[in-house]
Amino acid sequence: MAPITLESLEYVFQNCSSMDHDFLMPNGIILTLRPDPEMSLYELKMYLWELASKEPFFEHLGPPSDYLFQGISAPKAEEEEFYDEQFKFSSLQLILPMLRLEKVADDTQVVEQNKRNAMIAKCVNSINNSNVTGAVFGKKFAESAESNPELAVARELMLEMSQANIDRLEAGGSVAIAQYLTAAPRQPKLNTALQHRLQNLPHLTISAICVDCSIPPKQHVLSLNLSKSITVADTIKAIIAKQTRLVQGRVGLHEIDPAPQYILKVCCSQEYLFERKSALVHYTYVQNCLQRGDIPRLTPVLLKDVLECLCLPVPDSLPVEVPSTIADPSPLPLPSVIDLYGPEEKLEKGETCIDLWDLKDFFSLTVRSAQKLTQAPSADQLDASSLLAGSPSFGDLSTSSLDATIASPVGNETSINSTLSAPASTGSFSSMLPMSTTAASGMLPDAGSVSVSNVVFIFNLLSIFSFLQNTLGAMTGSGSGATLQWNQSLNFRLIYSNLPLATRVCVVLLQVKRRPGRIMEFPVGWANMNLFDERGYLVTGKRTLPLWRSSFTSPETETAHQLNLTGTVAENPDPEFTLVLDFCHPGSQKSHIRFPISRFTSVVHGNALQASNSSLPPTQTASDVDLRNLQDLIHRDPFYELSEQDKALLWRTRDSCCRTLFPAESLPWLVQAVSWERLELVEEFYRLLASWPRPLPVETCLQLLGVAGLAGSVTAAEDTFGVAEGTAGTTGGSSGGYVMAGGRTTGVADPLVRDIAVQGLQAGLSNMELA
Repeated sequence: MAPITLESLEYVFQNCSSMDHDFLMPNGIILTLRPDPEMSLYELKMYLWELASKEPFFEHLGPPSDYLFQGISAPKAEEEEFYDEQFKFSSLQLILPMLRLEKVADDTQVVEQNKRNAMIAKCVNSINNSNVTGAVFGKKFAESAESNPELAVARELMLEMSQANIDRLEAGGSVAIAQYLTAAPRQPKLNTALQHRLQNLPHLTISAICVDCSIPPKQHVLSLNLSKSITVADTIKAIIAKQTRLVQGRVGLHEIDPAPQYILKVCCSQEYLFERKSALVHYTYVQNCLQRGDIPRLTPVLLKDVLECLCLPVPDSLPVEVPSTIADPSPLPLPSVIDLYGPEEKLEKGETCIDLWDLKDFFSLTVRSAQKLTQAPSADQLDASSLLAGSPSFGDLSTSSLDATIASPVGNETSINSTLSAPASTGSFSSMLPMSTTAASGMLPDAGSVSVSNVVFIFNLLSIFSFLQNTLGAMTGSGSGATLQWNQSLNFRLIYSNLPLATRVCVVLLQVKRRPGRIMEFPVGWANMNLFDERGYLVTGKRTLPLWRSSFTSPETETAHQLNLTGTVAENPDPEFTLVLDFCHPGSQKSHIRFPISRFTSVVHGNALQASNSSLPPTQTASDVDLRNLQDLIHRDPFYELSEQDKALLWRTRDSCCRTLFPAESLPWLVQAVSWERLELVEEFYRLLASWPRPLPVETCLQLLGVAGLAGSVTAAEDTFGVAEGTAGTTGGSSGGYVMAGGRTTGVADPLVRDIAVQGLQAGLSNMELA
């Protein structure tokens, strides 16, 4: 026998329509005929009914429209129902020449039957178990029911309760019937594991599928971050609001049905969330998704469409508006700085976390070593012999002599420079290497390091806020004859508790060249780093700083020893020099030190803090003179440099500015009057900020974020950067840019103030305006 090939099978399927076929009728009669290949299935059905009218049991057949053809298809070898009756008979690919006609399911009868079965099931729980047992089982209990009057009463009670539930369901209308048939299950009581998981989530994330109004329509998957206690009604409003913004594009404004006419559908299921006042997390589907780590997928659908799919009448009046439990679900609030910093990390056994404001020690650090990683610059740029070309490391130094120079105070700025000379015995290079340390936030023109040797390290610890306060004192030693060495702590007259959250350390490496009558300094590399990490913990221990290469300028241009205060805090991926600093740990080495930002949750949310416990003098009522001066001050150019008298005026009338006098316009100026290096003044400012009127105007927010007067001012600001009368920088912790000009600054580095400014922008600007 010849083997059966795929080509032979295709020939059989193509000529199947010319063969005799058996048709099994619903009344059990088989009709055999060879249909016309060009005949449609509808015409074939009519012809079969005409033939069946001459056969027995024709009266048991219903109308032809109640039946459809079924057969085994050749491609899948599975039974298939042919719903399209316009198909030609020749287009059917049957594995066997046999078809049967089956009656189409009646959805109305199925719905009615399911409704009655469910009503009976609900009644079972309210009847005595013994009576139910006797009512359910077969003839054995039927005989006992006739002789047991109690069982007859139980049956009557069951039927009455079932009928009462049916009447109550029908009285609720088609919406109640649809809810009974397709409602998603709920579980209002959350288990312990789910409660812990919700506590660790910043918000509840869901996704929804929506269709825009383009031609042809396109589907979009929307992702929404909602409150964990949001209700179903508010969820629908948030989705509809985001969908509204989606269709308000180039196609113009389109009318969208109001939110109360929608219900949420579980994706890939016929379950719907009907309880609009219920919390979203009370539904079993959402709980299962959270426990698996999945995102719940919910889609808003019209309630009338659901009723039509269930063959239920659509009522004339659909559900009315449900009161919202939130003010405005869209736009959603951005995460605050409190959320970004998060709770304290889980500590290992024996570790503790110390509040920064509880420390009374002085800030100190130690310079461990410097290392050259790559080849030295060319001879055109540097004297290669002075950059330790043959030495892999600068090595550790010992002290041989000390020459200390104290610069005279200028205003309230004090700078002490100590130059350390020591012999170097590393590699083939033998010379005198001085180390100069400067502890001052603003580098003065006369505060340059006086050195007679080749390499100078300059450290600048500074707190960068809206204006540059001179927050740091001088380096302390044991006297005029003190000896400074490598690996020796450099102590600053600044207590840890007075360190602001935006503090950063700036360092620059200089090459010193001696010329007759003068000393020239060229920057080799620089680096910046934040003193607090992204979660508010103080940086301690050894840190290796990869230095960024500096651009070589003329030595006559003294720009604060080329400290790049506005430079990045990111590490150089391809450094030429590295510097190792060791930040001293105040207290136990197993203790983590954190800035107490969690105390100021009320500042971000706008709830007034309790009165400060500090012994600050009470604010005075603004006099007429103060009022005129204050009004003139706040209307000046944003780049105006505040004098000490202006700062004293703003701080003296801070309460009046908040409650009665220009609360919006005065805030950008008041933040420049805060002494950020004093703990009690910062705490007082936060207390005042918690009660400041919200939201802030857009112009005020832009000033606080550092973009006020951006047009036409940035160039001038950059040109004057580094002038001796002032310096400025950015904070890596708040990711903000600043505009600076000759000591005048706009923009605030404090994360809490910037957070409030972002909230004001979100409330005052729409998405279209931001775009």
